[in-house]
Amino acid sequence: MNPFLIAGVIGTFAQMQATSALGYEEMKRQRAIASQQDENANMMRLQAIQEENARADAFNRYLKLANAKRAVNNRTTTDRSFNALMDAQSKKSAEENRRAILQSLFQQARTRFAADDALRAGQIAVQSRRTQSLGMLTSTFFQAKDLI
Repeated sequence: MNPFLIAGVIGTFAQMQATSALGYEEMKRQRAIASQQDENANMMRLQAIQEENARADAFNRYLKLANAKRAVNNRTTTDRSFNALMDAQSKKSAEENRRAILQSLFQQARTRFAADDALRAGQIAVQSRRTQSLGMLTSTFFQAKDLI
């Protein structure tokens, strides 16, 4: 048997192993990125909940202050101007909450998409390296036929 053939086959398998290892390392790196993106999305969700609670607390403080002012000014609970102000503020607060929640959901969706994209990139890297390895093996076989 030709020693160059043996050396070529051993070299090809070493290259295939190295190429495959590179693909798996890239997949690990992309998994780490995806994990960080998922963690970011979870933190965004937590922050959105905290902000929503802060807005609810601010609205409750406003209601308490408004009720105190109403009592000081001797207005009744059926006072139309007071009730109109309260309704307007309530609608404004609800709209702000809806906008903030929607914005947070969009941010979370973008971040989770980035995580999924990173996972897909890792899988593509592994598949690409496998294909490259098969190409090396095929090339070696074509070169080996000249040595046999």
